[in-house]
Amino acid sequence: MVAAKPLRRVTRPPGKPSPEELWARYQPELRALPARHVTKVNLDVPTVVRNILTALPKLLGLRDELAATFKSFPFHLLDALEDYARVLDYAHVRMEASARISTQFAAPLMEEAKALRSALYLDVKALASRGLLDPKKWSRVRKAPGYRAVASDLATLAKVLLEGGAPLRERILAMKPDIARAIELSNTIKSALSDAASSARAEAAAIDERARAFTLAVRAYDQLRRAIIYMRHDHGDVDQIAPSLFAGRDAGRREGGKRH
Repeated sequence: MVAAKPLRRVTRPPGKPSPEELWARYQPELRALPARHVTKVNLDVPTVVRNILTALPKLLGLRDELAATFKSFPFHLLDALEDYARVLDYAHVRMEASARISTQFAAPLMEEAKALRSALYLDVKALASRGLLDPKKWSRVRKAPGYRAVASDLATLAKVLLEGGAPLRERILAMKPDIARAIELSNTIKSALSDAASSARAEAAAIDERARAFTLAVRAYDQLRRAIIYMRHDHGDVDQIAPSLFAGRDAGRREGGKRH
């Protein structure tokens, strides 16, 4: 297994709630977002967070002008924008952590399991041909591919041999190391499969949580930027106050279009 890189930690600004506290505080708002309104994460999240926090002081400095320009302005978005950005940052780190969980076992382990299954299968088949085992007891061994099939077959073969009774006692004694290893490999594979399913569910949840945090932060910033565009249209300084979060990507697309 390849060692994962150290996770980036979300820092706590002086006098501000911790990332965990903010995360807990905004859970109701994140969960309340209808699935159809959740935006796909189509930007680099750390860059989005950095750009929002960079623009924030200038946006806050325009509070009086916003109040004078608009009769009814959603100041709750301006007041929550920093929190939204930090919640998004934390959600991104959580998603990265869930994605780094690797429960796949090494290929050599699986190769050993398949080889041992084949060996035990031949042993059981030979014993059955001598009338020492009931074929019905190992008829479920299909030698199919896949982790789950290998684990199931190993468990079945080990059980058939261990429950063979007195006629097999001496033969089983010599086979005990292989039988014990078959049980160990079967349990290891089953445990890994269970962990993989759990990790997949955790990663899917983290991806959804990040998308929800992304939606809140980008939507709030976009609404504030639109207000600034209207209010500062004649000044021509919108991009100095609140640059588009999509500016770099849009520029790249335009350049790409020229090349073609």
